[in-house]
Amino acid sequence: MSRVAIRFERFSNAPCTFRLHQTPQVGSEPTIFEPFPLTQAQVQGPPRTSGETLFTSLENNDDVSKAFDFVLAQETLVPVYLEMAKGAESVDAFPWEYLFSNTQRFLALSKFWPIARSLYSASLPNVTFRELTIRAGQPQIRILAVFGAGNDWRLEWEAFRDLLKKAEEEGCDLRLRILVGHASASREINHEAGARIAWPFTNLDELWTLLRDETFLPNVIHFLCHGTGGKDPVMHCATILDHETGTKERFDVIAPSELLRQIPRTRFLWMIVLNCCELADATAESQQSFARGLLGNEAPVVIAHRAPIEVTDAAEVTRGLYESILNKANVAAEDGAREVDWADVLALARDRLISKHRKGTGPQTAESTVQWSLPVVYVTSPGFVMLTNHGDPDPAGSARAATNSAMQGELLDVDQLPDEYRKQVDDSGSYVPSVALTEDVGVATSGEVQRAAEAPREDEEDEGFAAC
Repeated sequence: MSRVAIRFERFSNAPCTFRLHQTPQVGSEPTIFEPFPLTQAQVQGPPRTSGETLFTSLENNDDVSKAFDFVLAQETLVPVYLEMAKGAESVDAFPWEYLFSNTQRFLALSKFWPIARSLYSASLPNVTFRELTIRAGQPQIRILAVFGAGNDWRLEWEAFRDLLKKAEEEGCDLRLRILVGHASASREINHEAGARIAWPFTNLDELWTLLRDETFLPNVIHFLCHGTGGKDPVMHCATILDHETGTKERFDVIAPSELLRQIPRTRFLWMIVLNCCELADATAESQQSFARGLLGNEAPVVIAHRAPIEVTDAAEVTRGLYESILNKANVAAEDGAREVDWADVLALARDRLISKHRKGTGPQTAESTVQWSLPVVYVTSPGFVMLTNHGDPDPAGSARAATNSAMQGELLDVDQLPDEYRKQVDDSGSYVPSVALTEDVGVATSGEVQRAAEAPREDEEDEGFAAC
């Protein structure tokens, strides 16, 4: 898949440098290492001004400049990845989503050159492999949503409820399970869904138990919680106990290392979504963001926000993000094993945020708002292969499908397959997964959610929980 990858590195105590690591342009190998002298203070202005400064700094590298000249003259999808090696974490603090070309304007808002941040580490594979289940001819997408933002759950639930209907219209089998730290919210969600799809959790121990329930193997784990970035970034999760005490100080604090320990380690997890304030904020000196701290083999893709975000904006991100995921799953279902690029997964969400905060007309709209730039995409590596399995999850079948695709289209290198797949390549197919996906237990499906009653709903009183 065509892409531009710009790698930032820091060797010992030397200044940070960058170079062109990957380009679709055919020609000589890129060799130029260029210092990256920008400071955060130089990109604190409006989106366009900051974006122009960032773009100019990259074009100081002749290899990168030539790659941009070539790519921006094309009208094909060529994502731009800012790839950060260990030691160059400070580069993550810059608002790369603002990248602005005088000829093509904001790259992140184009159809062809979306922006993503990637993590380079020699310990990570060059290609990530995950599975997409196909049942009854439809791609099945399983989402586990955690609502831990106090009374701010309703808009998020409404967004998911509408997505269930949209998934049905588009031929996707969207399965939803919700864990919520709010007793009355879980009752109301279950009533509107017409099934038990929401489980309340009293404390974090209960949340972790529900999160690791092996009867539901999510493709996406989604958090609507509070967040604090900076030197020691943490997630704040409201539980039923927090509501009973009624004090903000009772919000449970979750560090990225703790969350990473609790995330199920499965071949089905594509993405973690942090629909929380500031968890992509990396502006503290020599610190990495909460989101970047999750990246690894267990979490190959993470979506998060660089700054505080309004709860209404968070719901718009949810709508746009999952519409894009539905589209990607449908395409992958048609093609079998397919390389999926996540760089453009926020395109619809950015469009929604611009429309919501529209100021002025035409392309100047994006110059006067910042909300569209707050959500960011992190990936462990640009290469992400989605393997399709018909019926219940079957590792042996996945290995054979991946191998056939590699042989036919040179899509994959068998040696790069995870051990659990590679050892099944020549297997007779007798492997039995240790965990089977149960049939319709505690999950909202695309065709089962019922509309809320027409009678007006009496709003609950605010208990003092902030939006972020």
